[in-house]
Amino acid sequence: EQCFKLIQAQNFDFVTYGETFWEALLTGGILSAGGTMEALAVKCDLNVFESPYDEVDAISRLADQVLQRHRHLREVLDTVLCRITLWIDRYDPDTQRKMAKFIVNHALAHGAGLQTVAKLQQEKRLVEGGEAMTFCSMVFKEFLSKATIEKLNRALKEGKAQSIITLISSAKRTPSNLYNALEAEDLAGLAKWMRTHTREKRCDEARTGWMRSWETSTLLRRLAQGSHCSRASTCSQTKTLWCASSEPS
Repeated sequence: EQCFKLIQAQNFDFVTYGETFWEALLTGGILSAGGTMEALAVKCDLNVFESPYDEVDAISRLADQVLQRHRHLREVLDTVLCRITLWIDRYDPDTQRKMAKFIVNHALAHGAGLQTVAKLQQEKRLVEGGEAMTFCSMVFKEFLSKATIEKLNRALKEGKAQSIITLISSAKRTPSNLYNALEAEDLAGLAKWMRTHTREKRCDEARTGWMRSWETSTLLRRLAQGSHCSRASTCSQTKTLWCASSEPS
């Protein structure tokens, strides 16, 4: 609360320095190429990277207050979060876990989609190396500790994420390996949900396809029967029409 009042009192120019503000609040500094920090940048002592895990919620509340006052900064925050996750392999597991918590807090507080997952799915270096799956598993665990699997599924769709299986390296990209990877990350519940819903979806698709095939064949059979009866009852008219259609114009 005191930090927010201080920010407001200084009349900070969020339009010009919005990205800088979020980078400082998340990492404590300014990101440069390769995910490293600019050596000459002034350090921000209050940041996600260096704060204890239990204090991330407080930093998330500060971010919420800023976003409530400056709504245009939400898109900027999403961009900065995606930029940081591109170099998530440079940070230790504890820092990754704190980042995952902040991302989930932001997603739940503002109905934001998990764009960071979609971004990681596009980064081949992290997917093939396994870092994408590891970090996204942290995000999933944090999310499921506060919300349902259905809500997680909606957040992934809103963030334009592809199927979770694309987080698995291309050489091991099978449903079985995906379920095993989720179970190894203590996400057995998510793996079970995916098994069930994938199987139900396939059954529904097969059932729908069978019903459409049956309806089509039934319709064709009835049309054929109706056409036969019509020809039988109106033989002379049918013959006349057929001959007329066969004559050259």
